[in-house]
Amino acid sequence: MFQLLGAAYLAIFTIPLVVIDLRERRLPNKITLPAIALTFIGLLLAWDWPKFGVATICAAVVFGAGTLLSFKGWLGMGDVKLLVPIGLTLGWFGWQLLAIGLGVAFMAAGLFVLVRLAMRKITATSTIALGPFLLFGFWFSIVANFLN
Repeated sequence: MFQLLGAAYLAIFTIPLVVIDLRERRLPNKITLPAIALTFIGLLLAWDWPKFGVATICAAVVFGAGTLLSFKGWLGMGDVKLLVPIGLTLGWFGWQLLAIGLGVAFMAAGLFVLVRLAMRKITATSTIALGPFLLFGFWFSIVANFLN
């Protein structure tokens, strides 16, 4: 169960992260950095090296891609840091679960943007808080994985 240490931490901080991101458009380091550390430690303690390797590669890939997107201004660094424990946790269960989680997150965000554009509440240059969508995709994947 150590592999779920990061998920337990995110369970505690999901609502605060959503509220802060919606209000301030930022995800604070004092929450995201411990999530990275606790998730990593939990996976180490789970003592399954092949799964640890896949999880680490998944986290590195999403961190790298997120960092590149942040250089373009398309993603905030708080989102990038949130992607690391998400990548580690979902990657532990397989890269496919991470792909599902991110797919759900970005589809939900895209649908939100399309609806808000249609309602003329935002413009093409507006920004949105992505953290809530990333967390939605994460929890969707975790629940779907354990219902199987």
